[in-house]
Amino acid sequence: MARAAMEPHATAPLPSPEDDWRDWFADNTRSFRRTLLMRRDGARLHAGSTPTGDLDRIRRKMDFLIASGIPERDP
Repeated sequence: MARAAMEPHATAPLPSPEDDWRDWFADNTRSFRRTLLMRRDGARLHAGSTPTGDLDRIRRKMDFLIASGIPERDP
């Protein structure tokens, strides 16, 4: 059910190397929020789920942010 609820965000554009990380991050965050708000208790539904099928997309996003200079961990 959580996967179906998050489907609109699952098709949001992935970052490309020439993207500015700030612009991409803001767009991605807005897409995520809009998707959560599309369903009653969308945030609660998502919070109780574990990502499974979208791990490649998550890794690509993280790799982009790290390559843009965002530290992988807090010092």
